[in-house]
Amino acid sequence: MLLVRLQEKLQWKVLGHQAGDFSELISADGQKLGMQEDDNLFRYPWAAHFFADPNCKQSVWNLGMLLVNNSRNIGLVRDYAVNKNVGVAIAERDWMFPYKEGSEIRYREDMMVEMARNVVDINIVAECVLEFYQKVESEKVPFRKTLFMLAGNEMYKNVLSQHKNFDANQSKFNQQLMYYTRYYNTPEYSKIIDASIVMPEPETVALKAGAMDPQLNAQILRIMKQKDPSIIRVVVINDSWAVHTLKDRVVMVWGIYKNKQGKLEAHDYSFCQDYQGGGKYGALRYKGIGVRTVYVK
Repeated sequence: MLLVRLQEKLQWKVLGHQAGDFSELISADGQKLGMQEDDNLFRYPWAAHFFADPNCKQSVWNLGMLLVNNSRNIGLVRDYAVNKNVGVAIAERDWMFPYKEGSEIRYREDMMVEMARNVVDINIVAECVLEFYQKVESEKVPFRKTLFMLAGNEMYKNVLSQHKNFDANQSKFNQQLMYYTRYYNTPEYSKIIDASIVMPEPETVALKAGAMDPQLNAQILRIMKQKDPSIIRVVVINDSWAVHTLKDRVVMVWGIYKNKQGKLEAHDYSFCQDYQGGGKYGALRYKGIGVRTVYVK
């Protein structure tokens, strides 16, 4: 799944105040007012625009982006808590509309899809689909290329090909079909998705040595140096052996390196001694690498 962080903050007015005024909103009859940020920022405004003028090209374009938002390929990473209570919000003074986190929003957007299939001019839908795909061809920024590709796919699959007039006009949309065939679940599709995935920055931690560190540190560092001479130092995490009965006993270790940007980062490794019977264990050996990477304070 591609994770997209909502970073661009839009300016809007609430009760006549600029965004950023976080005073509690109270209605004339004393009711608390509030709204999910993603609905406030784009979902409700785009829906309102679509219902007001469904045959506007910008309305259809926005529907494509909402379908991307609802796609199983996309997950929005919110920087804020989602309030699940029912409430109302004010877009302009004296304008109020209800909301509830969950099915109501999806129901509203499902209605938009039905309207697009039955009310919107099919040529406007086809034009938007084509423009989404053309932007895939021209866009250089990987995550934007992915969003345009997914918008084109969602609009072709869920709106254009399901439009009431599609069968009668199918031959007019060969170019859209060509792009859809090229970019829907193909190796090129996967390549574009992969290029847009950005791994999150590791957390920064102070590495704390366990009680076994003085006993094993030099020995483990010597073994690690044989595997990778670029390692700088190791930190043994355990206070005591983790014993796997009649199999081995294990310790966990941070291995510290300097990355290409010159920052110190650590990866977790495990070392073990195999059980030999009679309460005895063999020589210390490398067992494997874990899944954690952190920056070192």
